Amino acid sequence: MEPREARTARGRRMWSSSLEKSMAWFDATTWTIACCAIGVVSACGGRSVLLPGEAFSEAGASTAAGKAGASRGGMGGQAAGGFAMGGLAGFGVAGSEVGGTANGEGGTPNSVCVPESRKCVGDSLLVCDRTGSSSATKSCGAGTTCFEIAGVGQCLVCEPYSRRCGDERDALVCAGDGTSWNTAVDCDVRGQRCYFGGCRSLSCRPGQAFCDESGMRLCDSTGTMHVLSASCDAGQYCNSSSLSCEAGVCAPAQPACNSTIATTCNTDGTEFVAGGEDCDAQTGRQCIAGVCLCRPGLANCNDDMADGCETDVASDPENCLSCAATCSSANLSNRACDNGCTGNCDAGFEDCNDDKQADGCETNLQQNDRHCGACGVVCASGESCQNGQCHLAR
Repeated sequence: MEPREARTARGRRMWSSSLEKSMAWFDATTWTIACCAIGVVSACGGRSVLLPGEAFSEAGASTAAGKAGASRGGMGGQAAGGFAMGGLAGFGVAGSEVGGTANGEGGTPNSVCVPESRKCVGDSLLVCDRTGSSSATKSCGAGTTCFEIAGVGQCLVCEPYSRRCGDERDALVCAGDGTSWNTAVDCDVRGQRCYFGGCRSLSCRPGQAFCDESGMRLCDSTGTMHVLSASCDAGQYCNSSSLSCEAGVCAPAQPACNSTIATTCNTDGTEFVAGGEDCDAQTGRQCIAGVCLCRPGLANCNDDMADGCETDVASDPENCLSCAATCSSANLSNRACDNGCTGNCDAGFEDCNDDKQADGCETNLQQNDRHCGACGVVCASGESCQNGQCHLAR
């Protein structure tokens, strides 16, 4: 058996020879590590050898970090160097996830941001220095806000070409440089109002609750229509301040009587509209449902306001219950009006249709086959009424 010392020496020579061959091949070949480094997070795929002239122009890639580098990331790849299954990582190639990510883009091992980039963080501007090694936060001044235009953060008064409303009378547009708001359209001239940056013809303010005579209503988001959201009971009104139904003094926007004054209730039912007509100043009139009307039993039959309601239609047979409604005198003595035409029928006559105003006592009970002797007495077939009695016809 070969002595252990001899076996060890022979192994070292073989390993040295193999390493020299591997390094010679390594120096002349571009290859890709297909395995993962032992004991570290997966970082396969980094190219560990560069062709001549590439050493400082391209950073490697790894499956965990993606491409790290680009043209100015060359030396950044060194920071991740190390063994990967026996293969040495090259100078321009990231051999690990950290190297590929941290050093590729910045161009230096300590890169933290894109050099000279400007990004918005809320209403502040984050500015990166020339080397990409540090950044600083700059607050936008009063009246300005941070906007990113084409990927570059800027402190501006408004976002270029955006729109908003002024005082509901005009639509404003932001200048192209973002420094000022300018009037785009005068909505007031068009008889419209500005909502959501444009002139619109609206029936109500979008999304707003408001009161009307029926109760509380809610405007939709477009401002084109509104629906009843709460109906007030009789005797209540919708309070515009609290947007709730409350007890009122009158029916909102309806004719009303303020004592003897005929007037109108205001739109929310809280009080009467000032002014109106004093019904008591006119003879025979009173306020009823917000209108000056004649008192019961009276009427202005001569159409002269000077003497008010001069006619007693409750007792005047020439104007019974209403003007010019004359009670008939047909077969009627002592005709009168007592909330309707009255009087006694002449002998042998009767008011069978119950209308003394139109035709008085119209029925002759002595010879009417349908009212023979009394209203509603009908003679049989073949009979006729004679002297108030039904007899066989001869």
